[in-house]
Amino acid sequence: MEHVFQPAKVYQEIYRTLATGGYYIHTFPIKKAIVDGAMPRAALGADGKVKFLVEPPEYHGSPFGESLVTYDYGYDVTRQISEWAPFDVRISRFWDKHHGIIGEFTEVIVCRKPQ
Repeated sequence: MEHVFQPAKVYQEIYRTLATGGYYIHTFPIKKAIVDGAMPRAALGADGKVKFLVEPPEYHGSPFGESLVTYDYGYDVTRQISEWAPFDVRISRFWDKHHGIIGEFTEVIVCRKPQ
């Protein structure tokens, strides 16, 4: 979600297509220093060009190349997601030394479409 320009539309489409009682389980970095749900870092202008709202721009590497980070999220993102689409939202944070899952950004976001 940190790489999409319109996360509200993404969540609305997921909600629309998900079965009643269904779950959407995903991850993205959550930064504890951010008080509000989502902080935009980049936006698309009317001309279709990227406008950087925070300098320097941030990119995440992957096997497919680098991806621009368009939003930073804080823990209040649960409220934000439920405003974008009427999901029940939960964040679980994992710390599992046995499997090497330690440190920051281990949150899993679970959105459930109510019955």
